[in-house]
Amino acid sequence: MRASIAFLAVSLAAFATRGAPDAAGLKVGGSCLGDVEIKCENPGGWKFSARLFRNEGLGDRVSVTLSSETEAQPPKFEVSFSVPQRDIHFVWHSGAENPVLPPAWNRGFVSSLAKNMPLVALLDAADRATAVFAASEAVLPVRCRAGLKEADCTVPCSLAFFEYPSAPCRKYTVHVLLARPDGYWGDAVRKAVGWIEMHGGYAPMAAPESAFDPLYSTWYAFAQDVTAAKIEAEAERAAAIGMKTLILDDGWQTDEKGRAYERCGDLTVSKAKFPDGMAEHVRRVKGFGIRYVVWFTASMIGHKNAQYERFKGKYLRKLDGVHCDVLDPRFPEVREYLVEMFERALKEWGIDGFKLDYVGQFALEPGEKDPAEAENFAGRDTKSVPEGVDRLMSTLMARLRAVRPDVLVEYRQPYLGPAIRQYGNMIRAIDCPGEMQKNIIRTADLRLTSGKTAVHSDMLEWNVEDDAEKAAKPVLAALFSTIQYSMVLSRLPERHLEMLSHWIAFTQRHRRTLLKSGFSPHHPEANFPLVEAESKEERIAAVYMEGAVAKLPAGKRGIIVNATDTESVVVESPAPVLLSIYDTFGTKASEAKLPAGISRVSIPLSGYAEAE
Repeated sequence: MRASIAFLAVSLAAFATRGAPDAAGLKVGGSCLGDVEIKCENPGGWKFSARLFRNEGLGDRVSVTLSSETEAQPPKFEVSFSVPQRDIHFVWHSGAENPVLPPAWNRGFVSSLAKNMPLVALLDAADRATAVFAASEAVLPVRCRAGLKEADCTVPCSLAFFEYPSAPCRKYTVHVLLARPDGYWGDAVRKAVGWIEMHGGYAPMAAPESAFDPLYSTWYAFAQDVTAAKIEAEAERAAAIGMKTLILDDGWQTDEKGRAYERCGDLTVSKAKFPDGMAEHVRRVKGFGIRYVVWFTASMIGHKNAQYERFKGKYLRKLDGVHCDVLDPRFPEVREYLVEMFERALKEWGIDGFKLDYVGQFALEPGEKDPAEAENFAGRDTKSVPEGVDRLMSTLMARLRAVRPDVLVEYRQPYLGPAIRQYGNMIRAIDCPGEMQKNIIRTADLRLTSGKTAVHSDMLEWNVEDDAEKAAKPVLAALFSTIQYSMVLSRLPERHLEMLSHWIAFTQRHRRTLLKSGFSPHHPEANFPLVEAESKEERIAAVYMEGAVAKLPAGKRGIIVNATDTESVVVESPAPVLLSIYDTFGTKASEAKLPAGISRVSIPLSGYAEAE
């Protein structure tokens, strides 16, 4: 089991607190967040021990180990503590989107391999984190909670383990981070993610430079109504304005145009849609200088697929509503079938990578009966579903990279965090068609939690009848991520194409700053009215809400993007400066001389100002 991390003592000052197997709980005192309790209502034959390690860089660490003389399913247990509500007004986590301070009785959220991550930050109202806690367990489900106890204005916090079904084992160890950061909240989150990577033993998959290139996706533009002719025409247009990769989404495997998955599960391609076959179609698209990525469901075989009968008895659950079943990854023949299928697609079709969907279906829900138990796990080489997923994905990545070292593998939110990033190098904001604000929030949260993995926006779309300046707003909402577009380019007005071409060129010209340098989204509780990125050469600030103050840097280029609905931005300059003002097409509109201090500057809608 990946989560069974070897215990490593690194502090000579550490001390232990132990309890009897039938004890209600253990208590560890002296952490930076106060006393920590480990509670287990039904320990059975499991013995618990806990140890505190002080001042390990970001904060303190509590290591909890439970062991059993016989193999058994670990019992549910909880690690908890409580802090006074001093400068704590918001609770942020990777799925919060609009942080609030919930009541103490809230259910919290669950993290797992394919959902969120076990990290919580308690924030003040001044863009700072006042407390952070996290777990090294990023594969198995962990319930994370924090909320206000109104009786005494404290914030009880907890991490609960093994609420969900788990495979039997003899030993389990998890590490818990407890930190009192004093500064910008984004820095605390980034450091906590690094802590999880280190103590969980997760090594994220490297992202090639191509993972950061602008993409064209077929999903919102065409849904399942895709054909070779449509895609090839769009690919040629996309290449002409600077897009580098195309993602063929769902629909290639079926003649139908619905949303069910009865045909998924092998490499059969619709002959009506792709009459010359996939390999020939991909060859023509790549002739325009466009890479090719294909959508696959990673876990399911449709009821009308020829392979469905072959795997009867080797499914984890039925999904009758979408006409397919979920494979059980604990069967070695299931894993080999999936790996070989993806490997063949990479070789035979000549594609550059995969958009993998529905990895989260490889899981058992609370109260769900494991179908393997009635069969005494016959035919399976592990009793753990997460371990089966790890074996599948680890083998898959190794085999794919043996064919293409720079293979592209994309997942979408809420798959995020150090565990899933072992198996992919691109993470896209979860679907938010037409919702500019959600793209701002989701890409910002992903940037803070995804290390060097390429973070992508959800696919952009807008109404073709809008003014080009208004149509640019979704583009600006995704400015600090690798942008995916999903407009039918043949239907765009000429001014929209001019705008789009300019901003693609802008994002590539400033790519190092926007995507790979210091990243600072401000005030998550206000949905990020200001977002900044800074490299050695420049600072780029995007203002998303009227009245937010953008600061020009001293001694380097400063660019301020007006992503508000007004034609002015409040700017603070450390010294007198001359600004060059550009419209959304990149045409210079005017100049402005600013004194030192705060000024209101006229900038065209969806335009920007630049100071050398």
